[in-house]
Amino acid sequence: MEYKGRPLVRSGNLFYYGRMGDEYIMKMQIVSTENKNGVDVPNKVMLVESKTALEEANPMQAMTRNKMLDSLYEALDYGNAWLNSHNICV
Repeated sequence: MEYKGRPLVRSGNLFYYGRMGDEYIMKMQIVSTENKNGVDVPNKVMLVESKTALEEANPMQAMTRNKMLDSLYEALDYGNAWLNSHNICV
């Protein structure tokens, strides 16, 4: 699956957005959901930007910024903007 030309991979409540070969990647974790018309919809998503080139580093050191958001769409939108801010070509 892709979003705006970049890979989007899901594993349970975690989503990874971007290419591992690029300098940065986004991790989105669904923190909580609410039931709307019988469907669980994310209402709190933690977006974390991390450097990919720090294999030996502590994962906390690789994090460059994070933000709690109110929807998965909002997290994808921020993540895409953050990746674009690093001049990563799609």
